[in-house]
Amino acid sequence: MLVMMMASCSTEIFDTDETSNMHLLKLNTNVADNVALVYPIDIYTFDAQGTEQVHLSVNSLDEPVEFTLPTGNYTIMAVSGSMDFSKGYSTEPLIIGKTTCLLDKSGATANLTMKYAVARLSVTLADVSADASDVKVRVDSLYGSIDINGNLGQGRNVELSCKKKNSYWVTDTVYVLPSVADKVSLTIIHSTDKTTSKNYSYVYPNAIKAGYPYNFHGSYMSGVNYAKLSFSLDFEDWGEEVNHDFAFGDVADKKEEITPSDASVFYVDELPEACSVWNGHVVTTIDEEGNALLLSLKEWSEVSSADEGASNPNQASTLASEYIEGDISGWSIPTEEHMKLIRQALQNKKFNKGFVEISPNADKIHFTDDYYYLCNDATNKFCLYNSTKFTYTYIADKYYLRLVKPVKFILKTS
Repeated sequence: MLVMMMASCSTEIFDTDETSNMHLLKLNTNVADNVALVYPIDIYTFDAQGTEQVHLSVNSLDEPVEFTLPTGNYTIMAVSGSMDFSKGYSTEPLIIGKTTCLLDKSGATANLTMKYAVARLSVTLADVSADASDVKVRVDSLYGSIDINGNLGQGRNVELSCKKKNSYWVTDTVYVLPSVADKVSLTIIHSTDKTTSKNYSYVYPNAIKAGYPYNFHGSYMSGVNYAKLSFSLDFEDWGEEVNHDFAFGDVADKKEEITPSDASVFYVDELPEACSVWNGHVVTTIDEEGNALLLSLKEWSEVSSADEGASNPNQASTLASEYIEGDISGWSIPTEEHMKLIRQALQNKKFNKGFVEISPNADKIHFTDDYYYLCNDATNKFCLYNSTKFTYTYIADKYYLRLVKPVKFILKTS
């Protein structure tokens, strides 16, 4: 899908002596319209052993490019833009072309295709707290270097500072190398004059690829929020522009992550309904855009809170990290907002019927006045029967635990 810049290199060989081993190589370069190359353009030539033979810098497309080389196989590289990624990013795009050719007395013609080796990246944050004095965005696991052969180095994290513009916090537009993995973590680091920094994390469930412009739009919100993905076409020399919206922020006045860190996307022929069963999983709630909340079939009892001094403060988080339902992992301890959604769903007879349909695989959920479920990272308890019973946990007490999984359903296109 990349819209590539095309350049052609034609070679002419001139021998004054038929027995000569040296040949003159001429490169005639043509560049497509609307291509903004960064000068100078560096041209490198390597022999079959990888040894650099020629390095030329071209300051204009009108400049002739020619040099002599002995008979042999060569790799030609053309580089436009900065290769310095010591900060993890560059302020100008990097365009690389690579081709091979055999140079002998019969002559040769080489076609060189240049394309972006970087992605264009920007982040805009809305609804950030008014007392914020310093906001940064960390992008994890991007390649940290590239050599003149186009080989990518080890992964690293990239930190971008935000500047306040009107009511938004925005990064500069930068150019980054592709991501190492097929998912990319974004961490918003929020500091005020009076408090230490608070971190909010979100995982973009796709890779960052060279040749694409990525515009991330984050909004601080409270409650259960999900990522919304949209695409628009950018009629420049880049590939299809990717606009990605996500949410971050507080839940129940606690600074914590509210969006799934490993959001799962499922392509379906038909969106499931709220309070229904989908592929053996219970769908608690779903909105018109397919953002849904699954509730675990399994329920645990006698689980410790995460309070300091509790008998097993890591028990709930360990159970969540180890739980796999069917082929779905990444379950988490509910927030208070999640528990309110579950309580609301329990008013629907179809919800309870869903558990009956999956029985005996599903544990019964307790909807009585004396059962308390852990929520908010196992530091609070919530009674599903009576929503006013939301309080802090006690070190010596044990509680029930039910896990949740935010997912997104997307309708298949015909």
